[in-house]
Amino acid sequence: MKRIFTVILSLLLMLALAACGNASRYQKVYIDYFDTAITIIGYEKNSSDFDSVCKKIESELKKYHQMFDIYQEYDGIKNVCSINALAGKEAVKIDSELFEFLEYSKNIYTATNGQTNIMLGSVLKLWHECREAADSSKIPDMATLAVAAEHCDINSLVLDKSQKTAYITDSLASLDVGAVAKGYAMQKIFDMLSKDGITGYALNFGGMVKTLGSRGDGSHWSIAIEDPLMFSNDMTTVDLNGKALSTSGTYQRYFEVDGVRYHHIIDPDSLIPENRFLAVSVVADDCATADIFSTALFNMTLKEGEDFLKSQQENLSVMWVLPDGNKKYFGEFENYIIK
Repeated sequence: MKRIFTVILSLLLMLALAACGNASRYQKVYIDYFDTAITIIGYEKNSSDFDSVCKKIESELKKYHQMFDIYQEYDGIKNVCSINALAGKEAVKIDSELFEFLEYSKNIYTATNGQTNIMLGSVLKLWHECREAADSSKIPDMATLAVAAEHCDINSLVLDKSQKTAYITDSLASLDVGAVAKGYAMQKIFDMLSKDGITGYALNFGGMVKTLGSRGDGSHWSIAIEDPLMFSNDMTTVDLNGKALSTSGTYQRYFEVDGVRYHHIIDPDSLIPENRFLAVSVVADDCATADIFSTALFNMTLKEGEDFLKSQQENLSVMWVLPDGNKKYFGEFENYIIK
């Protein structure tokens, strides 16, 4: 799934799992979902309460992971893989939650001026195959990519609301929801936690962070964004105070051919990984929005991104890290920085 460079949950001034007031700090990491490391940090009176919350979270992680999986089908579930398997053949009846997600994703295509396209599967598949081949010595050639790009029309995904079906009209087209799925699932999980009255938690979905309530001592969470140049330990530390942060970057997931690095964020216009930025971080009100727009802005030039942000209504704050390490900001991002 989607991109990511490391965002570290930095609990400043706390060096151990020591009790803080009536609550202690606990942590758990999952590596089996969404192709990334997922860290849960929470303050609870005891480990049993923390484990109970984690079980709820893991149940949702498993559900969304299986729902959005493009590589595997599961017994009793019609998922994204099921829809791809019947592309050009027949419509697939899906549950209301997956239908709602696909409707949302089609709307996001319009909201991001086509920069977030869940029908880019035929192009992304070519890059995935090269990236996964350990002995790969080549990248997809442009002619092959151009042919694949002919099968990425968002309108080839037909959704029938009355029947709750999804149908890909082009047999050579396929869904890849990685640019949308993780943030969407994370926000749904936070909505569940909030509804259940759970507080004092922070979740890190491999580069996307959101907090719910304060730390055990009542203080805000401090989130450190790692220096993408990795030449020093300098970090940008932010106080989100309940907002969501997503970072898209170049150096964590990549492969090399002839000494050239190719990262995993594919520009839907050029069909290749562009290197305009080392990273783009977005602070937004919710996880899904932060996730989507960090990738969309990564695939725009700086001017395009600034013009785009000025023209839309989302409450976004952005930090671009340029190839030389310099930073550019938009909105209130600098107000979140505490270091």
